[in-house]
Order: sequence, then C-alpha cells, then structure tokens
Amino acid sequence: LFRSDKLTGNISDPGGQLEWAESECTSARKNGEKVFVIGHVPPGVFERLRNYSWFYPQFNSKFIDFLKRNADVISGRFFAHEHSDTFRVIQEAGDLASVLFLAPAVTPWNTSLPGVGPNNPGIRLYDYDTETGEVIDIRQYWLNLT
Repeated sequence: LFRSDKLTGNISDPGGQLEWAESECTSARKNGEKVFVIGHVPPGVFERLRNYSWFYPQFNSKFIDFLKRNADVISGRFFAHEHSDTFRVIQEAGDLASVLFLAPAVTPWNTSLPGVGPNNPGIRLYDYDTETGEVIDIRQYWLNLT
C-alpha cells in the first residue's frame, strides 16, 4: 500500500491485507466485538506537505473506504510515520465517519521534504475501556528541542 514500495504498486491487494482486514472486521461484527486498526503509515494526505499521500492513490481510497465501511466495529485507528502529533478526520457525505490518531515520534526528524521542517520528540499514551474498546483518555508527552 505504501508508495515507496515499488514492488506492490500494480497489485490489487498486496499480501491480501485489505481482504484480511475486512474479514477480521466482519468476524468482529458477528461476534459483537470491537477492533483497533494499528498501522505505521497512515492513509489520507500529509497535512505538512499539501496533496502528498504516503499510499498509492488506489490503496489510499480503498483503505479509507474500508475504514468508513467498518466504522461500527473499529473503536480506534492509530498510525505514525509522520513524526508529528496530529490526527485525521474522515468524512462520509459531510458527516464524521472516523478519526485517525497519528502518534509523534521519539526521534527528532528534520526531513528533506520541502517546507516541512523538523519536529520535537514525543510519545502518546492511550487509556481505553477494556470492555468496549472506547478510548477514554490520551496523555501526551513531548520535549521542546528549540
């Protein structure tokens, strides 16, 4: 799905990842369970570099559609990769469909991407209800290196 992976760009579902994720959500729905989606590279557009997505375009839309379709069983969506403390909002017909949390990195990063700049290291801890999977609280720690 990651566009830096030049071997999978022309495969419809590399490694059957999307099919597997869909199957897990279907099973969770049947069993009255909730799931977390945890990934390194987030879908959507990198807000610090306009119109840049880490996913191949076809996988970006497929993955976002997967998140929308399964919003009823996905209680948390957690990603990283961008070294920034941020979040993404996914909408369906103007309404909130889901929120993705992107964790900061513990390593400082001064990227070569134009206009992006450096970041401060940080870590985020989540508290969640073990019965429902609902995120109850978030604690954020960071270090200002400037």
